[in-house]
This record gives sequence, structure tokens and C-alpha cells, in this order.
Amino acid sequence: MMNIVGSQKGVPSFRVLAAIIIFLYSSLLVDARTIYVEKTRTQTYSYSIVWQREIKTAPPLSPPTSEIALPERVEPLKFYQKECELGMCDNSGGPGCWSGRPFSGGVYPGSCLKVDDLQPSLGNKISAYVVAGYCECEFFDDSNCQTGLFTAFNREDLSLKSNGPHDNIIESVRCRRTDHIDEFVSGKIQFYMNKPRGIYNAGGGDGVSEWSFEVKREHLYTDCIPAALGRLVASYKINGVTCDFFGDEGCTDFKFTAGHGGKYEKKFKSAMGLRSFKCYPPYGIMWNPRDDI
Repeated sequence: MMNIVGSQKGVPSFRVLAAIIIFLYSSLLVDARTIYVEKTRTQTYSYSIVWQREIKTAPPLSPPTSEIALPERVEPLKFYQKECELGMCDNSGGPGCWSGRPFSGGVYPGSCLKVDDLQPSLGNKISAYVVAGYCECEFFDDSNCQTGLFTAFNREDLSLKSNGPHDNIIESVRCRRTDHIDEFVSGKIQFYMNKPRGIYNAGGGDGVSEWSFEVKREHLYTDCIPAALGRLVASYKINGVTCDFFGDEGCTDFKFTAGHGGKYEKKFKSAMGLRSFKCYPPYGIMWNPRDDI
């Protein structure tokens, strides 16, 4: 009599078939879960790549003017001192001018200053500028200090329309502190004393008719230099340096400041007693080129 629970030789039984089905189903679940995990990992990796491409590689921008204090507005300015001074104007009779000290009012060097925040409607209408003191300013053709036009150090241009392509396109400006002392080689001071034959004739007569001194880089800022003149000074000429002049030998009796990057000369109405001077890297607008080099 045949046993219906058993099986013929070589033919799988019902229990064997069930075990095979369960095993295959479990394998499919594992494979599906593995595929889902791999997809998740792939999506995460792809997202990471996209995010990295959005990182800016350029240097970070300075805060816009709206996020910092505005510099102090000062009028009028002489544009002749060590402190940084900036002036920008519209010469067509429009929004007028702005002049001030870029590093005042809590503004730090290197800040991007939007022109319209300094003077409403002045952006894209600047036709003249002045930069003086120990700073260098760069002007830009956008409001975020990105598209640079030119830089200026102790320089002015009262007619951008006549002197290049930058008229009515400046929208922002950025200034940094510098005295360009690394570019200074030497300056020269010449004093002329009264003489009957004229102050520019050296030699002859009593006393000294001319006395000169070459100012080197190592003299700047620190040295009080005595002037061995012997007579009252009738006039002087300075090339390539700015100096404070004193009536005593110890640089305490201040008289005046003179000189810039070019030639400056002056004749006194009445002779002056000068005994010492102290010099600095040149600042102020260079009105005339040097005549000693």
C-alpha cells in the first residue's frame, strides 16, 4: 500500500517545497532592504556633492554698509593730515558731495561702503574725488565692492569725465590703512637764508646761505633732526617727504607742517627761526613733481 505522505525518490516533498519558498521570500526582502539602503546612501552622497559646489571659494565679503556704522561726515576738510580723508562729488549739480573720514564712526578698515548709504543718489553720479592721508581707497562699479575700477593714494581727480572712463559709474568704495613706507627711499629739505644777492645764491658773505638735508627711511617717525642754519629762514623747499618744523632743537615748539610726495616750496613774508624738524612718509596731494631726482 502506497504512503501518500511520503514522496517518490528524486521528487521534493511538500515540506521541502515550503522551506524553499520561505527562503526565497526572505532573500527578496533582504535584497530589497539592501537596495533601499544603497539608494539612500547614494542620495545622501549626491546631496553632499551639490552642497560643496555651492561653497564660495573667494575671500569672504565685507559686511554691507547696512550692517555697520556709517563713517563720520566732516565738512569742510583740508585733505592734509595723517588721518584718512575721502571726498566724492557730483559736479553736475545733482546730489552734491560727501566728505569724511572712512575709519570713523566705528567703521573698520576694509569695510565696503555703499555710496548711496553715505549720500543718497550719489551712486553712479560721482565725477570727482579726493583721497588723502595714510590710506588707499579702491572704487567699484557695483554696490558690493566686487568690480574694481581703480585705487587712489593721496590723489585727486576733479574731472573724471576728462581723465578716463570712470565718470558716473562708481557705486561703492573700500579703504585700507597704509603709509607706503616700504616704497620710500629718501626725501630732501633745503633751507635758504637771507642774503643781499638773493636767497638762491649759495656761497659768499657771512653765515650760511643754504642748508640741505637728505631724509632717509630710518629717520621717519622717530628722529628729531636739528637744523644747523645760523640765520633766520627766508624760504624752504621740500621734495618727497612731509615734515613737522619746530622753533627749538628738541622738536617741541611746533611751527607748521609742510611737504608731500612731490615738490613743495614756500617763501616767508618775514624770516622765521627754525631749529629742528621731524619727518614722515609723504601725505597730501602731490601738486608738483619732484625736481631733485
